[in-house]
Amino acid sequence: MEKGIERETGSLISIKKNVKDILIPSEERQIKMHPMDYEEFLWAIGDNATNSLIKKLYDMKKPAGQQINRKLMRSFRLYMLVGGMPQAINEYVKTNNFKNVDSVKRDILNKYLIYTKDYGKDEDIFCLPVYMVPFI
Repeated sequence: MEKGIERETGSLISIKKNVKDILIPSEERQIKMHPMDYEEFLWAIGDNATNSLIKKLYDMKKPAGQQINRKLMRSFRLYMLVGGMPQAINEYVKTNNFKNVDSVKRDILNKYLIYTKDYGKDEDIFCLPVYMVPFI
């Protein structure tokens, strides 16, 4: 983060704007977050064997073979479809329904779009644009 520049998300944007010169005790803390990676995705869906298999094949420098490769590619395509957002993965685990997963992902992205629309117009608040990639 650049020195002297604060970035806020969600309701903190409006709070900081409306109480500009008032000191408010806050529960705010910065957390560096990333989407879940493929290995974490496998754990979340209850697959504890695939990652070990991949590591074993890699260490032995052996090909997977057609049947195992098909299973690995199916699992990876599933990760690409569901994505790494924890809420989306949780919805997939609960419902096994891609339409529901898609709704969860769209809800998350729409929340960011609403915030940038509502607060990006003010001259003292700078909002980075959010680009939506169509879901496959």
